[in-house]
Amino acid sequence: MEIDQIETFLAVLTYGGFHRAAAALNISQPAVSARVRALEDGLGVKLFARVRGNLSVSPAGRRCVLMLNNCCATSRGRGRWSTNCSHPPAAP
Repeated sequence: MEIDQIETFLAVLTYGGFHRAAAALNISQPAVSARVRALEDGLGVKLFARVRGNLSVSPAGRRCVLMLNNCCATSRGRGRWSTNCSHPPAAP
């Protein structure tokens, strides 16, 4: 997993889609798709639900957002988020 993959995932969330994220990042839409797919493969979860042209954040994607934001901001915690994204936190 690379920081550019994380930044791209967060851009898709921020801009509401792959095409808008691509424009904001000044890269192609296929490059955005490839980065998100690589991040999903690395985490072992699907971050988005794609149904008939509609894009929504998956439950795993929602669990990952805060951790990936923190990772992007600090570049720490890389070993912890894969497990946290794959499994919801335990109830207190």
